[in-house]
Amino acid sequence: MRFFSSRKEKISTGSGTTAVKQINRTISESAHTPNIFAPRSDSFKNRIKIDELVRWIITYQNFTGVTDKTKVNANEKFSVSAGWLYGLNSVFAQGDNLFETLMLNLTFFDKDEDLKLVPIQRPIWEWEKFSDYISYRLKAELPDNISETYTMWSRVLHIEWNGNAPTIFSAGLPKVSSENAFIEPMTTWKTDKKELVYKPNTKWIKTVGESMWRNFGQYIRLSESNEQEKKTIHQPGIVTWLNLLENRKLLPANKFINLATVGLISDGNATSQSPAVEVWDEMKIKADVLFDSNEKVAIHWPVVIEDEIDLTKKVVNYYWSLVNNVGKLRELSDPNSFANNYSAELYNQLNNPFLNWLSSLKNTDDRNKQAFIWRTTLKQIVLNEAENFVHSASPRDIKGIIDKDKKTKNIFTEYKKFTILVLSKLKKG
Repeated sequence: MRFFSSRKEKISTGSGTTAVKQINRTISESAHTPNIFAPRSDSFKNRIKIDELVRWIITYQNFTGVTDKTKVNANEKFSVSAGWLYGLNSVFAQGDNLFETLMLNLTFFDKDEDLKLVPIQRPIWEWEKFSDYISYRLKAELPDNISETYTMWSRVLHIEWNGNAPTIFSAGLPKVSSENAFIEPMTTWKTDKKELVYKPNTKWIKTVGESMWRNFGQYIRLSESNEQEKKTIHQPGIVTWLNLLENRKLLPANKFINLATVGLISDGNATSQSPAVEVWDEMKIKADVLFDSNEKVAIHWPVVIEDEIDLTKKVVNYYWSLVNNVGKLRELSDPNSFANNYSAELYNQLNNPFLNWLSSLKNTDDRNKQAFIWRTTLKQIVLNEAENFVHSASPRDIKGIIDKDKKTKNIFTEYKKFTILVLSKLKKG
């Protein structure tokens, strides 16, 4: 198959095709990996109506894997690009309706976070010549405007329509570097300490169970006066924009800010990056709490919240160690996985209580009192989970072993050690 521009310039050669069932992300099936639990039978997986195909192509350009190997002609070798949104740990503001959501996310500053006139927006369809856009994309330059970023192609597609079973030819384009790509306002960031650059955070299969609140510090700069934090933490552009709205009284102080994330997570296979999981999560917090600038208090809410999250993680780690040690008493082949499953369930028990506590906070509240309320809830849930775990003890857990110091080690001694650690930690704060 050959791709041509309107002037008959050859853009790509190759026989690469992409099946409808691969573009349709409710199926996401390649030729080599069948989706057994797909919502369509085999005979209908590659059938689609044109309006539905258009919607899926828009999605596919942003969430493309790398299973297809045909590339656009280029003088230099390059790796085909995955979809732009595929590489982000997305974050956006969710309003009470569609209009409010669109307005809250309509950021008006450039990549340097300065309030200047935004660059001229240039979505893909405003390029006059198809071949000019391909030539430009071969340079792999990061766009200077958000419209172009979000409509950026990862694939050149040619569709030959035949009823409800189109043939789609695909050619890959080069990957655009996302280093320091602050034109992107809707992602959290991580620091590459070796290269001294920021890169978008990416969700992986192993982090699917991590709720947003557990990474609170990635979404909000905890302290404007902490110079070290400014060097290592880059606040998402959308949060900076919401902070600006709140400062200028364009966002009511008692207005709930609902930060949400949504996206696809790849299978982790570098040669395919096929979608494996779809995620969605949110956390609600009042604007004047998230952007607390109260001069009458020594510690602002973001720092208090992050401290309580750190405390929660340490307590959950104590629980993990309890279960892990019991797994070793049972001589399990993988006590770490055994403990991971139990700690994941404990986090599930903590999710709603923490989110309810977070959304209940007011800027007029006493910080220490509210922290105590959360710690009381945390202690109750964690100790209850630990008690349930001990109640399921087997005779082997109860008998235990004699360690090298000739002391008995069983589920009860491990539970006692765990309880002392938890109560001591929560008492100290």
